[in-house]
Amino acid sequence: MMRQLRSMASVCLLMAMTLAVGCATPMTSELPGENVTYTRQATQGDVRADVDSVIEAAESVMALMQMDIGEVELREGAHVLPGRTSTGRMVRITVFPYEDEQTSQLRVRIGSFGDQQLSNELYRRIVNRLE
Repeated sequence: MMRQLRSMASVCLLMAMTLAVGCATPMTSELPGENVTYTRQATQGDVRADVDSVIEAAESVMALMQMDIGEVELREGAHVLPGRTSTGRMVRITVFPYEDEQTSQLRVRIGSFGDQQLSNELYRRIVNRLE
């Protein structure tokens, strides 16, 4: 009985570690921006724009995609814009400012377990709106 419990605990621990660490998939040519990757169930990359411009672009794109848009929150130095897709899936846009204030890191996550295709599309549209 103890052996089965230890085996189950090991499997649960391995699953949790996989979700916490995630894998990074470089996106060099597919998406605009710099250092763009899909990691930890989110598309993220550096964009040449200040935080307010990125948030404004994100709100505009989310409205065009008929998403519900929440209020921007400040969490540990990052600006977080929550929302929901038309099907009710959670959307979280997180913007981290860099010291130069003209470059930001944009992170887009869809749902609890991520959706690479939709987060890539939302990321691409936001960055294109900034250009």
